[in-house]
Amino acid sequence: MTMRNCNCPFCGETVTILAHHIEKKHGKTPEEEE
Repeated sequence: MTMRNCNCPFCGETVTILAHHIEKKHGKTPEEEE
């Protein structure tokens, strides 16, 4: 499990755990969780 920064497709923010960020900030679960 590698931690790496990704850009959020919704707000363009750089986050470490994209799925958690989207869930918390945008209330959505991304379809790609791998």
